[in-house]
Formats: sequence, C-alpha cells, structure tokens
Amino acid sequence: MEGLSAEVIPVLQQLMPGFLAMIVFYWFAEIPKPAYFEKILQALITTAVIQVFVAGTERLCYLIGDFYSFGQWDEASTSWTSIVFAIVTGLVLAYLCNNDIAFSLARKLSLTTRASQGDAIHIYKQMAAHAVIIHFNDGRRMMGYIDAFPNDRQTGAYLISSPHWIEDEVAIPSTQTHSYMILGTDVQRVEFLN
Repeated sequence: MEGLSAEVIPVLQQLMPGFLAMIVFYWFAEIPKPAYFEKILQALITTAVIQVFVAGTERLCYLIGDFYSFGQWDEASTSWTSIVFAIVTGLVLAYLCNNDIAFSLARKLSLTTRASQGDAIHIYKQMAAHAVIIHFNDGRRMMGYIDAFPNDRQTGAYLISSPHWIEDEVAIPSTQTHSYMILGTDVQRVEFLN
C-alpha cells in the first residue's frame, strides 16, 4: 500500500492544477455540469495548458533573474505558480462562459449557433432590460422585470421586481412588495415586452 501511495501522490500533485481550475470554473460558471469522465478530460487538458504557462513563467523568471533576482526557482515556486494559474484559469473560463464571449465570437465566425449557457438563460440575458409578463400555469399573469432566472426550471425560481398583477388587461401594482420569487415549475411561459 505504501508503494502505491508513493507512486500515486506525485501523479495527483502533477494533475492537481487542472482539477483546481475546473473546480473554480464550475463553482462560478452558469452551465450544466458534465459527466465525470468529461470533467476528468477537461482537467487533464487544463493541466497540460497550465504546465505550459508555468514553464513559460519559469523561463521568464530566469531571464529577469539575469538583471534582478527575486530568489531561487524551486519546487515550491512551481507549485505556487501552478495554483495561481489554476485559479486564474478557472476564473477566466467562467467569465468567458458567463458573458458568452467565446461562443459569441464563434457565432460571428459562423462556426456555431449555440450559446455558452442553456437556451433559456441565454435568452434571458439578452432580454434582461425588457419588462416581462409571466404567465402562470393556473392562468394568472404578472408583469415586472426578471432579476434572477432559474438555471433549471424544475428546481429553480424567477425573481421578479416591480411586480404588477394583470387582471382584465389592467396592471395592478403590488405597492407593498419589492419582489416575488416564483418557482420555475409554476410558470407556463414568459412574454418579453417592448
């Protein structure tokens, strides 16, 4: 058992930056989580990219070291640089995903028609400035602005601010209410207004 751990621990330490980057990414990204195998593949690829960045940083530090020395580059320097690059990589990937930057560019180049998030989330983000009418399953309607929308309609909720109930085509303000939280399962459809 000791022999096995002596072989496995160095491999895990080498792969840890990619796994850390993917943990940070999935904490902050508003996307469905893939299967475990896909996560492992993403972590392995990310580890390889981070190792390239770390090697480049080490080389750059040696070049700078010819003029000014910050100290000796050692295994601890490599580990800390890997951790920093892993966290930054995860945050950058989450930012790109949440703001639809990479897929937006790919759509402009006609490489895809997809968005980085699910269809509903992408549409809500594009239409966030518009007032909406929420049509409930029981026939009631509410007008307002979507402040938050569910990632999953089955388990999530809408947060509607400036709520007005619509009765007989008349908008009646909920003057004492700032917002309503509405379960996604209670909503039949969402109508975006001009």
